[in-house]
Amino acid sequence: MDSNADDEQVASSENDEDEDLDFAEPRYQIGQKIYARDGKSGIYESVVKKIESRPKVEGWSYWVHYLGWNSRWDRWIPQEDVLDDTDENRALSLKASEEQRQISSTKKRKREEKVEKKRQKKKDSSLLVASNKTSRSILSLEDFCQIPFTLKTIMLDDRSALSSESDHLISEDDLLPWQPNRLVHTLPAAVTIQMVLDKFVKRTKKEAAAKVIITPNMKSTTQKTENESDKEDEEEARMAAARRIVKTAEKDAQEFVGILANLFNESLPVLLLYHEERYQHLSIVNETMRDHEPVDFYGCEHFLRLFVRLPILWNAAVLGGSIEVQQFGEQIASLLVFLQKHHNSCFRAQYRPPTRNEMTPSEKVTQDNLNELGS
Repeated sequence: MDSNADDEQVASSENDEDEDLDFAEPRYQIGQKIYARDGKSGIYESVVKKIESRPKVEGWSYWVHYLGWNSRWDRWIPQEDVLDDTDENRALSLKASEEQRQISSTKKRKREEKVEKKRQKKKDSSLLVASNKTSRSILSLEDFCQIPFTLKTIMLDDRSALSSESDHLISEDDLLPWQPNRLVHTLPAAVTIQMVLDKFVKRTKKEAAAKVIITPNMKSTTQKTENESDKEDEEEARMAAARRIVKTAEKDAQEFVGILANLFNESLPVLLLYHEERYQHLSIVNETMRDHEPVDFYGCEHFLRLFVRLPILWNAAVLGGSIEVQQFGEQIASLLVFLQKHHNSCFRAQYRPPTRNEMTPSEKVTQDNLNELGS
């Protein structure tokens, strides 16, 4: 009797252990709509895609897809993070989404405030430096107008071709027709100043665009995510900021080259022409340049002369009061680097002997005398 009772007790104990090892059926089925927790506060409308018992996880695990989200955010969650599709849980989801939007909005506002503080701090620093300098001397801009050696060589070669550095040797074979021992530029130039300035603006815009790096703030699947619409807003904000930077760079470059073009047009006949060239300029003005500006006719060989005179022009013109010298000087330096780097393309001067109308009065007298002598 006692032996049979002991056997029944052992069998009953084994049956109890088998019952403990049995898993209950999963509460949710594939394709069922649920609400899934994501983190401590996020509750999202979801649908079950897979069900399985996963190691080291008590109970069933569900592979869920968050409705309205990209499938890359699909993940396994334990049953304890799954909520029924009820009105109460739907209200909790809406409340959690609203809280997340407020948190994202607060973070975005704080980032913008931080960026604005940095910008204002930089601006205040610039104003402080400017206030400590009561006046700007010519040397402050002259430091930016240092012409590179390569461009200086071009200026010297150009001056040599345009001037008569030695007396013209006359023989019986070249008495007629007589020509001055110098050359003039063929105008309009093959590459005009305006063409180069336009290229400089395009290059400045291209460089500004290359410096703008738009890096999406992607998070791994193990990190907690914010509302996807907020992420799209942030991405759009970064792209809009990049476009503003490029547009501002282009606008600044256009204003800068506009100032230089106006300076060249006004200064050329007064300060930038050699004595021998003035008669050619007068001839062009009277014949072909009535509806054009000098920047549309002259090449960069003449443009380099402006940089030599620029510190004086800065001090004499109203530019010194309306434009900050540091910014203008940096743009000048950048343009000089551009000219040096592309000097083979920018400096394409062609020369020819001067015509009768392009000669100086003394050269005309010499030509008349020698022609009479030859005749």
